[in-house]
Amino acid sequence: MSLQDILKKFADDTAKKTGEIEAEIEKQKEEIRKEYVEKEKEEVNTQDKKTKKALDSVDAKIQSMARRENSKVLLDSKQKVIEKALAQLLERLEKADDAVYGKILKQLFAGITDASGKVLAPVNRVEVTKKYVPSDFEVSSSDKVEGGFIFQSGRMEVDNSFRNLILSEYRSDLTTYFAEQLKLV
Repeated sequence: MSLQDILKKFADDTAKKTGEIEAEIEKQKEEIRKEYVEKEKEEVNTQDKKTKKALDSVDAKIQSMARRENSKVLLDSKQKVIEKALAQLLERLEKADDAVYGKILKQLFAGITDASGKVLAPVNRVEVTKKYVPSDFEVSSSDKVEGGFIFQSGRMEVDNSFRNLILSEYRSDLTTYFAEQLKLV
């Protein structure tokens, strides 16, 4: 065999081996591409699931915040309605006719057990107050009182002004009453 035949055979074998190697490399490249595409799909699916979970969580938080805000607005509105009802009650008591006003005073004076003292009455209700005050009590007009009275003795002071009774002393009971009557609960 001549040198040229040997070189040709060597070149052919090398080309054949190179072709086989290149084919094997292409096959491996294709397998790697397929694996990469599969892994990429899995990663995309995983990210989609994570994104959906995050969006669901954000959506749930937004709904919860919206419910809380709605509850707060509703509660504020109900509170304003009750405040208005209390203010209207106070106004009606202060503007009640003398007969109704006198009945209220009679009830309020019944709770005072002192034998004497000073009664501060609204300027425009001094005469009505004098009709219902116990005999040993001194009645004076006061700008501090708009309805009802304030009783003062040497040892105590009783604030039976309508403002105090409605907006302080009986506020929680009246709030509950108005909430039920106005169907706010």
